Amino acid sequence: MLRLVASAVVIMYFVVQLSKYRGLPVVLIMLAVLVLIYGAVTNRSVFGRHVYAIGGNLQAATLSGIKTKAVTFWVFVNMGVLSALAGIVFAARINLAIPPTATVSSSARLPPPSSAERRSPAVSGASSAPSSVV
Repeated sequence: MLRLVASAVVIMYFVVQLSKYRGLPVVLIMLAVLVLIYGAVTNRSVFGRHVYAIGGNLQAATLSGIKTKAVTFWVFVNMGVLSALAGIVFAARINLAIPPTATVSSSARLPPPSSAERRSPAVSGASSAPSSVV
């Protein structure tokens, strides 16, 4: 009980210090929500028990009737969603998703095609004349 109270005090101190400095980060709130959701899923659902069983012993889980391929598929789908979320958060944190100005800058535009590319119907560098293999 003392250990639980001590960890709660440390967490609350951390949250208060963050909120005093620049406000509570949205990423921290997202992390807390994800931890609560995954804690509930792994400890209180059949799917979580199946994941633990497969992680403990794949062969024993298969023999006990767990559809290991389906559970493994959904675990990989879950990791893909979490990876996408991490990529979105990363891009937002370093401002990669926002252009530097309101309009498209000249360096972001594609260059116009050259006049030789406009006149030539064939692929550049390829000859349309028949050739022979020596």
